[in-house]
Amino acid sequence: MRLKLRTSLILVACAGLLCWAATRVVTWYERRPTYRAQAAHHRIEAESLRHRLSIETNYYKLASSYVGDLLAHPEINVVRETPGIIRSKEFHPFSGPRSGWAAAVEAQGKLADSISKKVAYHARLSQEYARAAESFWSPVPSEGAVHPIP
Repeated sequence: MRLKLRTSLILVACAGLLCWAATRVVTWYERRPTYRAQAAHHRIEAESLRHRLSIETNYYKLASSYVGDLLAHPEINVVRETPGIIRSKEFHPFSGPRSGWAAAVEAQGKLADSISKKVAYHARLSQEYARAAESFWSPVPSEGAVHPIP
């Protein structure tokens, strides 16, 4: 039986495609538990950071409202008028001279923004890993390669 060149090339291409598909399925089957674990890890991290983000955002909102009033009225007794939540260990907008208050509030806003970026990063990776664990046709997650870690 004589095969033409075109037929043999088609057979080689089909064999290569079959080998690629088999490798993809076997690799996915081996990595699926890892993908599920990574999805759970990133989901938990995103939930934890969401909780921290709500706390830091509340600090920022409270401090923003109090700083405007305190800068407008320098005669106010800061220790007596501000609630204890603003004077907590994590955030001290009123510990230094009054000129540093606005900068402290701005720094708190930047902290809240950076936490929100981390929340988005972990939520996206959780979705990517969960999608990769569903089917071998799903794309492989790209942690750190395409999306830099914040």
